[in-house]
Amino acid sequence: MKYYENKRFTKSVGKTGFYTIIICCLLAIGGASWFAVTRYNNIKSSDENSSSSLPDKSYTEENDSYTGSEDEIIIQEEKTDVNNEVSDVPYEEQESTPTSEERGFVLPAQGNIIKGYSDTALQKSETYGDMRLHTGIDIQCEKGTEIKSAGKGTVTAVDESSTLGKFVTIDHGDGITGRYCGLDGITVNTGDSVSAGTVIGTLGSIPCECADKSHLHVEVLKDGKIVSPLEALGMQ
Repeated sequence: MKYYENKRFTKSVGKTGFYTIIICCLLAIGGASWFAVTRYNNIKSSDENSSSSLPDKSYTEENDSYTGSEDEIIIQEEKTDVNNEVSDVPYEEQESTPTSEERGFVLPAQGNIIKGYSDTALQKSETYGDMRLHTGIDIQCEKGTEIKSAGKGTVTAVDESSTLGKFVTIDHGDGITGRYCGLDGITVNTGDSVSAGTVIGTLGSIPCECADKSHLHVEVLKDGKIVSPLEALGMQ
């Protein structure tokens, strides 16, 4: 009797264990399937989010061109402007002051400038023994030296004064007028046309600067106003 009850109990336990194992297996398979489905959905969702963040692009084979979003096109245009080569940018040549050669001016006599132009600083006058302004430049040269026109123009005056001696005035154009003082043996007349280097006379003397070394005194006016001869003629 006891042996029969034990056998029934063992048989009952065996059936229960078998069902338990089957249930555990089913649960394991279900759990694995749920995990796999959940992971797949997460990956798919991540890919969709990444794709939605990318700019809208399309490629057209007909014109072999790339079409991006409006923002991207603007960025590309800005990059194009920034990356322009120097040679692509139009060059506007800056205006420069023409030199004396470019304007056709020459020194009217060869020699050192022993006294410069001054409209503010006083300079010593050996003739008058005082300090005064100097309205031109003095080019040292010997009496009888040929004096030339500094540039092309028209002779507007051949005159003489008690201070400047004999002088020739030439209109060089562009509002520039040259006055060549302390001359002798003048070879031009009012109305004559001259070129740069044309001889207009020889050096004599200038009464208001007779105590200085022998020199030619040159004054230049720009639009009727006394200015620096070297600056006006482009010789600085």
